[in-house]
Amino acid sequence: MIIVTLLYLLLNFSSTTEVESLTCNQLIEVVADHDTATKTFINKYKIPVVDKNGKMMFHVDMQRRGNTHKMILNPVRNCRFEAHAEITLTYSNLSQRVLTSTHSTSSSNLEVILDEETQLELRNHKVFTIAFQGRKYNYEVVLKPNQGRVVQDVLTCIQY
Repeated sequence: MIIVTLLYLLLNFSSTTEVESLTCNQLIEVVADHDTATKTFINKYKIPVVDKNGKMMFHVDMQRRGNTHKMILNPVRNCRFEAHAEITLTYSNLSQRVLTSTHSTSSSNLEVILDEETQLELRNHKVFTIAFQGRKYNYEVVLKPNQGRVVQDVLTCIQY
């Protein structure tokens, strides 16, 4: 009887998948579009970041719709950005990735599509800074260590 009980406990040992699922439920939400039968995965809570010069505060949003992953930077105050602006991500290991934004001309936020290689980098290294050019100013957003970790966690959660 003891052997059967031990086998039962070993076979029903909770896996890390359940813990990851619980964490993901707290970090992301799913928005369903019933007309197009698509799901959009987004972070539940805004990730507020401030430019290192204190000029502007942004919210970092991560999104997945279908197979397309995006990072969206929404300024708190009114601001305009040129289409196809360059966005430089600097990671905690000081490597960099330059991406081109995909938003429309004179947009009020920055959108960048994350290719598979960039997604892998974001999951493996914390983002340290995000630099880009506005119409009037150049911005360099510095993420706190916990914010870089939240970006990693959200991206990992929206993968599945």
